[in-house]
Amino acid sequence: FTEERIITVSGFVREYNPIKRSQFSTLQTPLFIRTIILRPISAYQTRNIISPIKILRSLAAPGLAFLAMSSTTDNSPATTKYDPDQVLRVKKLSENATMPTKGSPQSAGFDLSAAESCTIQAGTRGIVKTDLSIACPPGTYGRIAPRSGLAVKKFIDVGAGVVDADYRGAVGVVLFNFGTEDFEINVGDRVAQLILEKISMVPAVEVEELTETERGAGGFGSTGVSKKQRTISPGPGAQ
Repeated sequence: FTEERIITVSGFVREYNPIKRSQFSTLQTPLFIRTIILRPISAYQTRNIISPIKILRSLAAPGLAFLAMSSTTDNSPATTKYDPDQVLRVKKLSENATMPTKGSPQSAGFDLSAAESCTIQAGTRGIVKTDLSIACPPGTYGRIAPRSGLAVKKFIDVGAGVVDADYRGAVGVVLFNFGTEDFEINVGDRVAQLILEKISMVPAVEVEELTETERGAGGFGSTGVSKKQRTISPGPGAQ
């Protein structure tokens, strides 16, 4: 593994000997439950330590013996350590606001939920409140995208989906109902997803000329159609 993990190990002590206080707190009773930070494996490679049990033994002074009964990994948001610059900061603006969540660890987007009940009539559009304000990580912006299920089943699309990194107002979701039936929304319904995308922050500079390319000024569809061959008609008397 390459990231820090917080683990909890429980068991009982077979012998009482001093423990390095700076690394592992002194055991007070035969039965113990202790939580430690498990560092990346590279930090222990020189001692060939791999398992949490071996790490605990390495932290103890010589002579300590214990039997480990169980160990768990706690990756909950309250205990997991993050790079402070690489998190999506979220502020709830009302009791109806729902914290953005991911459907799976590898999901690209955070689900955004409605903070109000409303109806988007067929063939119309509307703004759905989330009652959330966010701060995107440096070098990124938030793109509000449609949820695939709503797009396929209800013909619901999303518009105006850019949340700048310096925007601190309430996040609203613009929904278009391209279906033939009204779309009913209740508080807590997932209506869109927020995807964090990297962006280059560069200035705009006016120039006299641009560099030449093979495409040139070719516009819509110019790269998807092969060039037409010019046909020359034979002249009079040609065989």
